[in-house]
Amino acid sequence: MQGKGARRSGRLEERSNSGVVKSRSRQALAALALCVLTSLVYSNSFQAGFALDNRRLLLQDPRIREASVQNLQLIFKHTYWWPDGESGLYRPITTASYLFNYAILGNGDRPAGYHWINL
Repeated sequence: MQGKGARRSGRLEERSNSGVVKSRSRQALAALALCVLTSLVYSNSFQAGFALDNRRLLLQDPRIREASVQNLQLIFKHTYWWPDGESGLYRPITTASYLFNYAILGNGDRPAGYHWINL
């Protein structure tokens, strides 16, 4: 037999769970609003071409042509401007995203896919 304390505890637990659900719903809504706002702000870039050095980086880097263990090793071993030369600029995650775009998604020389993934 449950007493008043057990019933109150159950109600408090229901209220607490309800508060958690509301809090998560607010967080999800805020995250969605942020994604929509970001997409709107950068929407003009989806129709734009390659800018500045992108053409050279994306169309001439042999590491991003094929998704392979060897190319991933090259990406994490060398700097950003390799094979043109080693520099102090090390961006393996960015270069790996180019590999994903070029070799896996097949974006090749179409800039829109790179803009979507790297937004």
